[in-house]
Amino acid sequence: RALSDAGLHSVRDSYTAARLAEMGIGNVAVTGCPSMWALDGVHSRRNDCPTSDCVVMLTDYYTDPVADDAVLRLVLKHFSGRIFFFPQGTGDVAYLGRLPAFLEQPRRFEVMRHSLKSLDRLLARRAVTYVGTRVHGGIFALNRRVPSIILAVDNRAAEMARDFQLPVVPRTHLDQVQHWLDGDDLFQPIRIPRENIERWW
Repeated sequence: RALSDAGLHSVRDSYTAARLAEMGIGNVAVTGCPSMWALDGVHSRRNDCPTSDCVVMLTDYYTDPVADDAVLRLVLKHFSGRIFFFPQGTGDVAYLGRLPAFLEQPRRFEVMRHSLKSLDRLLARRAVTYVGTRVHGGIFALNRRVPSIILAVDNRAAEMARDFQLPVVPRTHLDQVQHWLDGDDLFQPIRIPRENIERWW
């Protein structure tokens, strides 16, 4: 009832467009999220920027302690330098503090401030790789041309990967994460639907 019958609505992905179509709302354009619009043609290859440091993000409202602990252990094993943990959500630090991988090696981690400026400064001055469950954390890093792999915890990342080739794998598919970290070229360049964006804009 809140949507217009006349205007053209921008939707994040084809899944959303299909759900709206089921409700009789067909005046939509699949544009992706505006945070992605500068990523057309960007290719997330680990070999393009091998680093010893990693930025990790987890999701406080969609936790899986076993899977997330396995993610941390993989990162600790692969990266010899600093593991920067950025708390996008207000409960992320508390969640990190309950995971065994962190409790066993807390000195390997640098917990950052809950500040987008601090993350931006880190990505600008230090060669890092992004591994995390936060979709927009990964998109933020990709916009700064940081090699990134997003671990899907819900349908948002999975649907955007299907439509736009975002570098996404399910959180539990750590074999794929390992292959990507080892340099395997798992992803195609990101594609942005320019015609749909221009039609909506």
